[in-house]
Amino acid sequence: MSRKKKGSGNIYGEKVEVNQEINVYNDKVIRNETHIKVEKIKVKVEPELPPEKRKQIKEYVDRIVILEEQAKLYKISSPKGITVSKKEIEKRGLKSSLYPKVWKVFKDKFSINSYHELPANRFNSAINFFRGWEQQLLNKFIKRKLFDEIKYDRNYLLKRIFGVAKNNGKTKEDIENYCLKKFGLKIGEAKPLHLWYVYQYYAVKKKKKNIP
Repeated sequence: MSRKKKGSGNIYGEKVEVNQEINVYNDKVIRNETHIKVEKIKVKVEPELPPEKRKQIKEYVDRIVILEEQAKLYKISSPKGITVSKKEIEKRGLKSSLYPKVWKVFKDKFSINSYHELPANRFNSAINFFRGWEQQLLNKFIKRKLFDEIKYDRNYLLKRIFGVAKNNGKTKEDIENYCLKKFGLKIGEAKPLHLWYVYQYYAVKKKKKNIP
């Protein structure tokens, strides 16, 4: 009588298949053959996020926390539903309470346990996620006309303004003129929310060509 057994599994990136044939006569094993087949498995490993890009992720979290903190101070709801209890504020302070909540929203969005685990090919998606979050908060501030109250990174906003304006065929002079016309302020005098307005409603749009 012949008995056959099969088994397979993955061991350290290799697929191992075992075929065993046992021949039995009068309850005695007269032949026992085992064949083992080993096949290499190609494991797809996503490139790790470089240190400079991990730094950018952290910088965006810092900026979102700053905006969420001001939203709480002016009783404006978080676009991501973040809430902080009085007990949390008393224990840790508002900003310190916001950091883990902002990180959690980010990690849940990308199904990771740490920002170090973010695959390199999802970096742009992460930046777009933060920019969308940032846009929602800044637009809520504009709606409340908090131009003089909101504090934000002017250098970061100016860099974005001039970067996108250049791509759209606009010069620094164009930006300056728009800011003066809209707010009566030079670009160097404009507050963060003025700059965001200039970015969103002027800099991102293509320059219209003069038709003779």
